[in-house]
Amino acid sequence: MRSKVRSCSTGLIGYLPMSVIRSFENQTDNTMESGKSDQEKLIARNQIKAEIQQQLPEVPRKPKIATNGAPIATINISEKSSPEDVKHWLACKGFSQEVQSSLSTFGGKEIFVMDKNVLVKLFGPDVGVKLFSQILVQKNISGYKTLRVCELNAILEVRKKKSDRLMVGEMFNSQPDNPIPDVDHF
Repeated sequence: MRSKVRSCSTGLIGYLPMSVIRSFENQTDNTMESGKSDQEKLIARNQIKAEIQQQLPEVPRKPKIATNGAPIATINISEKSSPEDVKHWLACKGFSQEVQSSLSTFGGKEIFVMDKNVLVKLFGPDVGVKLFSQILVQKNISGYKTLRVCELNAILEVRKKKSDRLMVGEMFNSQPDNPIPDVDHF
């Protein structure tokens, strides 16, 4: 029987036979004897760690691979990206030449305002949804805020100030600004 363990120094996960784990537990119990100094305990622990590290298999980390077999690069775009940057980003994300050439004149600002439905109509459901998803990720990474959000924040700020002024005015004035006309005069 084997047990799954993680290396503290490399973060790799491997499996160790239970006999090794039991041996480690026995050695750990023996190192905890009160007669040994702290330095001797530390040396014993380091020796045990080294033995376990030798038992863990070396697992090479594989680079992330796109669906077309090309490695995925960690290139990001932002609202300020040029059309060349966007084209390079599309290529690194594994999009076809058709997608790259269709969007070759668009910079980051134009790409970020594209609608999901438009992308689906242009490139089909699979590619359109994937492209929209990747663009959404890039928007979040770059901290992009749509114009509509900025406008909404400005409107809310103006209304908040107006509301605050009205509340302060009501606190100091008992008379309303526009009194209701007396109806008996007609």
